Amino acid sequence: MFRAIAPANLRRSVPKFLIYLVWGILLFYGSGTLAHAANVLPFLTSPSVEQFPRQIANPIRRDLAQRLNLPRQQFSIASSTIETWEDNCLGLKAPGELCIQIPIEGWRVEVTNGHRNWFYRVDRKGQNIRLESEIGAVSLPAQVGDRILSVSAEQLGIPVSQLRIAQSQQYWDTCPALAIACSDLPGWRIIVVGSGTGQPQVSSIVGSFAQAPSCWVYHANGNGSEIYLNEAVSQNTALVPKFLPTYGNPAALGSSIVFRAVASGGFTRQTYETVLRDDGQIQRSLLKPGASLAQFQSSQISSQQVEAFQQLLTQQQFSNFNGLDYAARNTESITVTLIGKDGMTQYESTIETQLPPALLDIVQAWDHLVS
Repeated sequence: MFRAIAPANLRRSVPKFLIYLVWGILLFYGSGTLAHAANVLPFLTSPSVEQFPRQIANPIRRDLAQRLNLPRQQFSIASSTIETWEDNCLGLKAPGELCIQIPIEGWRVEVTNGHRNWFYRVDRKGQNIRLESEIGAVSLPAQVGDRILSVSAEQLGIPVSQLRIAQSQQYWDTCPALAIACSDLPGWRIIVVGSGTGQPQVSSIVGSFAQAPSCWVYHANGNGSEIYLNEAVSQNTALVPKFLPTYGNPAALGSSIVFRAVASGGFTRQTYETVLRDDGQIQRSLLKPGASLAQFQSSQISSQQVEAFQQLLTQQQFSNFNGLDYAARNTESITVTLIGKDGMTQYESTIETQLPPALLDIVQAWDHLVS
């Protein structure tokens, strides 16, 4: 005969009748271990909580700080959960990226600065860090949208009723290229299109256009008090771009790479990558899932040609096309993603001739360079 004594901490946290019930079950089955009791009534055990590794937290905070150009000390980890994703892109495939279908376990991490929250995905080793919740997911405030349309109508000399906002995207850039005052607050990019009949006439304010474009891309600060027209992107065509969800996060090129193009789709459904390095070497690879490359070709151009192409990127303001998607989603067309040091844009080959003149110049120069 033995006497079962419940541990003191268990007696304090569980009602007495449950304790007696559990030990009664133990006596009935002839077992005196609390482990067997836990198997009978699992609610008596507390689940173990795995702590988020500090060595992974620091790179995440550093990544967000670099994106927003703010001190890392302003950010902290608010929460984390263990997740499993279906591919090595952690379910966040970027344009032109090749993802391998293999389960990857990692962490979904919430980062905060006390005012705003961001979500990251990271693998177990902390080697693959991806921002999940882009700032552009926030809705454009009505008052900012109204001001954008009002300014646009005034600049173009047309009624507000002939304009509408096709898409908006919030972004965080402390010193945008279009001269918005430096700030640590988010701003907006807005695509405005004509919705009325007839072709609007452009006033002298934007007299650099020979004809009125059918879509206009504006940049604005957070409250819409500063608004700038992105003339390099705005165009006289029915081709209206969309914003890429990965805006502000161009794929890393590496220090020796000047430019990168990824072409995928078409009838063959194959993906080709072409890279220009700063020493003039051009590498073209056929990519396949599970392998870095299946075929490889290399050619060489002069340093003068490399410098001339870099100057063209600056002159034609390639950075102003960052995050724009001109893809029409034609399954038979080839989708091309262009990636530079300060921008990434995407288009389909079937509509290449309809691209804005500045972007078309870059595309044609690139095709000539690598042909």
